[in-house]
Amino acid sequence: MGRIATVGEFLESGTGLGIHCLDCHRYVELDLQPVAERFGADYLIVGVDTPFRRSLKCSACGSRKIQMTVIAPGTRGHTISRD
Repeated sequence: MGRIATVGEFLESGTGLGIHCLDCHRYVELDLQPVAERFGADYLIVGVDTPFRRSLKCSACGSRKIQMTVIAPGTRGHTISRD
């Protein structure tokens, strides 16, 4: 599969989306199923200035300085050791 940008494409490919707050460093792996149910499979979530991107806000500190990370299929929920 090539470029993925919609919530449906993420779900279909098994790709995840990590959300990282650049202020308080909180990290969560977003559950995309509720996003698809609310906005539809064609909802654009990847892009510089999408409604999805503009809506992101850290639930811990309220910051809007958010970084999104694409999580490869089959690796969700795994922790990488830096030993």
